[in-house]
Amino acid sequence: MKSHKSVFFSSVVASMSSFTFGMLFTSIGLIIPVLEVDYKKQNLSYEFGTYVSLFATIVFLGAFVSSYFAYLLDRISKDKILLYNNMFYFVGCLILLKFPMVYTGLIARFLIGLGVGITCCTVPGYIFLISNDSNARILYVI
Repeated sequence: MKSHKSVFFSSVVASMSSFTFGMLFTSIGLIIPVLEVDYKKQNLSYEFGTYVSLFATIVFLGAFVSSYFAYLLDRISKDKILLYNNMFYFVGCLILLKFPMVYTGLIARFLIGLGVGITCCTVPGYIFLISNDSNARILYVI
């Protein structure tokens, strides 16, 4: 049986990628001026709001794609899944920082979305497996 301290810290580590995603998703307001400049350069036929919503929803498209194939992840150990998941987040964030252009931003946010889908499918089960019966429900909410 694991101690309460190790279960709590394991849960926090497992939830870090979700926290990172939340930080990235709320920062969409910071990139709107960049999108506005790019929108004016391209002379696109659709409205600016549609352009911004495409940039915001591409994350959910990546999450949908990766959660569809989440049943294949049962063959891999939970620890490796968390490492691969964090690699999607890391590579996506690295692309966003290194190449601050709109189309690479879409690719980066799609990669982050792949990480989101894996997180949503695996982390709750992982937390439930490592926790005690007395605190499983509380940690499952994290």
